[in-house]
Amino acid sequence: MSTSTDPDDVAAAARRQLEADTERRVNAVRTVAEAGRTADEADAAARAAAAAHAAAWAAAVAAGWSERDLKQIGLRTPTAPASGGSGATRRRPRATAPSTPAVDADGQDGGGGEAPSD
Repeated sequence: MSTSTDPDDVAAAARRQLEADTERRVNAVRTVAEAGRTADEADAAARAAAAAHAAAWAAAVAAGWSERDLKQIGLRTPTAPASGGSGATRRRPRATAPSTPAVDADGQDGGGGEAPSD
C-alpha cells in the first residue's frame, strides 16, 4: 500500500477524520441532552404524582379517615416535597479547570508571580 504525500490528498484525509470525530462528539452531546430531557420529564411527572397523592390523602382525611386508619389499611403516606420544589437532589458535575491560564484585567497570566509594584 502506498501513501500519498500530495498535500491536497493529505489535507482532505485530515478533514474527513476531523469531521468524523466532530460528528461522534456532537452525537454524544445530543444523547446527553436527550437523556437530560427525559430525566427532567420524569422528575416533573414524579412531582405531579406526589402532589396528586398528597391531595388524595388530604381528601381521605377530610372525608373522615384518620391518618392512623389509612396507614393501618396499608396506604402509603405522602412524602413531603423537598425544598426547591424538586423531589430529589441532583448532583452537578464539578467544574474542570480551564486548559489555558487565566488572565487578569492587566493582561497578566495570574500564574502566581509577584504583583507589579506601583
